[in-house]
Amino acid sequence: MTDKKNKLTPMQMLFVSKYVKLGVGYLAAKEAGYKGNDDTLRVTASRLLTNANVIRELEKRQEKRNERLELEEDFEAKMSHKILMTALEDHDLRNANTAVKTLAQIRGKLVQKVQVDFATGLAEELGLKNDSDD
Repeated sequence: MTDKKNKLTPMQMLFVSKYVKLGVGYLAAKEAGYKGNDDTLRVTASRLLTNANVIRELEKRQEKRNERLELEEDFEAKMSHKILMTALEDHDLRNANTAVKTLAQIRGKLVQKVQVDFATGLAEELGLKNDSDD
């Protein structure tokens, strides 16, 4: 028999769903239907995130989500490995390279590099205008 103390209200359940999806408390509270400005919603989210029943439900949802993600990653890795083996058999280096990159991304081994122009970034930060912008 379930204890009434362990049950969540419909709004709390919706908050949990939105929090798992968004990861931002005040936005989850807002989308779940709680009222107030951003500061009020932050307080509401903070209170909800300290509620034992909400925490328990969040942990359950996160565990299910993690299991689902692991299954998806396993499937993607298996498919990429299959594509890699087929590409190597066919001497298709382009598809083999793509499959290797995909496997590396899935395993967290590939880091995307982004070049940042320090001078432009600094000028924008300081509110300075570049002469070439005119």
